[in-house]
Amino acid sequence: MTRSAQTGSAEKRGSGQRLAAQNKGSSGGKKAGRGSSKAGILSMTGYGYAERRQAGLCVQVEVRCVNHRFLDISMKLPRLYGSFESDLKKLISEEITRGRVDVYVGRVVDSRPAGRRDTKSNSAKQFGRVQLDQVLFDELCEAQTRALEASPHCAGLSPQQLISLKAELVKDVLRRQDVSLTVEQLVDQEGEQKILIETLRAALAKVREMQRAEGLALSQDLQLRISHLVSMRARILARSKVVHDNLRSKLLERVRKLSPEVVLDEARVASEVVLLADRADITEELVRLNSHLTQFAETLESEPSGKRFDFLLQEIHREFNTIGSKAQDSEMQGVMIESKVEIEKLREQVQNIA
Repeated sequence: MTRSAQTGSAEKRGSGQRLAAQNKGSSGGKKAGRGSSKAGILSMTGYGYAERRQAGLCVQVEVRCVNHRFLDISMKLPRLYGSFESDLKKLISEEITRGRVDVYVGRVVDSRPAGRRDTKSNSAKQFGRVQLDQVLFDELCEAQTRALEASPHCAGLSPQQLISLKAELVKDVLRRQDVSLTVEQLVDQEGEQKILIETLRAALAKVREMQRAEGLALSQDLQLRISHLVSMRARILARSKVVHDNLRSKLLERVRKLSPEVVLDEARVASEVVLLADRADITEELVRLNSHLTQFAETLESEPSGKRFDFLLQEIHREFNTIGSKAQDSEMQGVMIESKVEIEKLREQVQNIA
């Protein structure tokens, strides 16, 4: 009788808390609506691609996100962008908190853009990936050739030797950095970094869009499964009252089967019933279970977090296990099996929440 009263009292407190939470939610509905985009569940699975073109340059960024316990960022960058890696990882970590993130960056350059190095004259010419200052090259070659011809050290050289020597001088001129530059040496590092960051932001925005879409489906599935667990808890509560009321009759039935001729002491029987009821009492477990289920539902609506869901599911599983170990009823044991199936499905889904 006392246990039933305690259970009923706990139920009233739980109902009162839920009612208060509903009233609070309805009064702050407008405020919650404005922040719904931030509070919604985000899946860890996402994909985004973006590219930017400017002055013969095309920067391509592809981002792939999958499940992972922590944030793990892997980047494949062109050699020229190696110094940008730390800045790019910082930007990604500001947008994504959990998951395995693979980033692929491509850089495509048109081999025909106008020379960007020489801004004072039009002497620069582009040859594939090399830019040559034609005027400076001609001047240096002419000066070295004249110096070679005027040098007394070359008076005894054959024409073939002079040709070979001039060829070596031309090679030396081409090696000068003020005469010829590769496309890599002409890169505007600061300008390309800005383009790369803009492209990465655009790709991350598409990742977020996909994560929100999948998160919405996840949220609906989690709400459905939590409602199943709430229903199971209600079934356990209702059945526990019946089991409690039947304890005396079951005890008497067992004693009569073992020793039909024994005269029973009603006081002793009442004492044993009390002990059995205390051992099988699940009031505390049901109260804690109600709290965990309520917190799970509230977290879905306020600040979804995969790690918080993991913790709550561990506690929910623990309470159901404790109830199952105390339950001396086949119907309640059947509910325990159903609850474990639902909890396992919830765990699988929670693993995909950022």
